[in-house]
Amino acid sequence: MSEFSSRLKALRHEAGLSQVALAQSLGISASAIGMYEQGRRKPDIQTVVALANAFGCSTDYLLGVTDVRAPKPDTDWPEIIDILHRKGDYTPEQRERIKRILADIVAEMGASWEVD
Repeated sequence: MSEFSSRLKALRHEAGLSQVALAQSLGISASAIGMYEQGRRKPDIQTVVALANAFGCSTDYLLGVTDVRAPKPDTDWPEIIDILHRKGDYTPEQRERIKRILADIVAEMGASWEVD
């Protein structure tokens, strides 16, 4: 059994989920989960990411690259990036203003960042 298979099964058991429940939460078949756990099938990258997110661990941990679970930090970055992308068609002046604001925030934190 591969490290991925072992960890997937252990994480699923730790979460108290059946193969069916996990599969339903991910929108895949229970037989796919069973085959992943038996090492008879490998998931695509999107499924690996979805599994890591479901269990609050890194993809590296799930795949056996590291023994540190390294849960993803609870941050607002995805929301901030989404806000910036919603409009998307900023003028050059607006882009420069955004860069200056970010540089000011980084400077307040005691770091430096060069604005092009």
